[in-house]
Amino acid sequence: MAAVWKWKHPVLLLLLLVMTRPAVAEDGGANATAACPLDLGYVATLPWDRAPCEPPVANGTACCTTLLSVLGVGLASRLRASGRFRLPSARASAACLRAFSAALAAPPLSLPASLVPGCFPVQSQFAISPDYCAGVTTAAEFVAVAGNASVAGLNASCGADVTSMSLCNSCLAAGIDASARLTEAAGNGSKSQNCFYLTVLYAAGISSSAGPDSPVTAACALGLALSTPSPATSSPTSSSASHTNIAVAATIPIASLLLVSLVALLVWRNRQEHTKDRSIQILEERRSIPRPNTGSAGRPGDVLAEALRKEPSTSVAAMERYVLVGILCAHVTVAFRPSMPEALRMLEGDMDVPDLPDRPQPFGQRIAFDEGETNFSASSILSGGGPLVDFGDMLR
Repeated sequence: MAAVWKWKHPVLLLLLLVMTRPAVAEDGGANATAACPLDLGYVATLPWDRAPCEPPVANGTACCTTLLSVLGVGLASRLRASGRFRLPSARASAACLRAFSAALAAPPLSLPASLVPGCFPVQSQFAISPDYCAGVTTAAEFVAVAGNASVAGLNASCGADVTSMSLCNSCLAAGIDASARLTEAAGNGSKSQNCFYLTVLYAAGISSSAGPDSPVTAACALGLALSTPSPATSSPTSSSASHTNIAVAATIPIASLLLVSLVALLVWRNRQEHTKDRSIQILEERRSIPRPNTGSAGRPGDVLAEALRKEPSTSVAAMERYVLVGILCAHVTVAFRPSMPEALRMLEGDMDVPDLPDRPQPFGQRIAFDEGETNFSASSILSGGGPLVDFGDMLR
């Protein structure tokens, strides 16, 4: 009896393991699905346009952009409920991608199960981390980094009804401004797309009063193209809304282009400011260089005298000769003035310059007349004693 029990005991253990293994596998699958914190029930109820992803898929980029917007609705709903961006871990990101693929493959959508793995090959790409964009992981951190004024503008522009194109454009402009502030705080232009995605989720999940699962909010903030209703059920209001939804379907590519342009403008402005600061620094360095000696300013006579002393004696003699010849040529007594050939010979040094005669006495100097013993002057003022002048020294 004991021998039979010893033989049957391993068999019972083997049967027990075989019977419990499917249950363990089922529990593991349930845990993987439960690890996704997103409620994906809206995937089948939200009226989004399935045409880009229906087989055969003609444009894979358009389909992946549509699926990204659809999944963004769930991410924005989680942000609205918990205040946290994206997904907490890589495991949660992988679980949500599996759940999203299952929701798309299930009726009534019945889309190919290969769409999600093809569009999102990195299972952990929706997990949040501090280096994703300027360390922002929560809504409170978003406000702190983007600034109260920028967030207030985002809430005002995206919080009201955004059915019209003008209101949606205002929301888009406010989102670009907030995203630019995040990119500037990140200090890395390559983070601009990540920062823009966070801004889109904040606009749809926090700023919008209707919530991200509203078709109008999904169309404007997330750029989700909505399906066109049938003619029997269409109305003027729904037709206008569908036109608006089609128009705003390209908001994400346009916003990305504008954001890249804005980042390029910021980089260009920083370079201009750096160049300006560098120019100012160079000017200040030039001002600090010692200038040459300017102590002789205001003393032209001393400078000229010193220069003359430094000149060779021959140059000084030549200049002196020119001055003497000029004075002689301008003498008030015509008889003392040399002729032109004589002046040229004096200037060339072929003829010595004579001594300059004294200037004659002024006209009216006392002239002596010998009439007996009485002398009188032609000038009553100068009638006193003085030297007598010969008539030959008078001006002609």
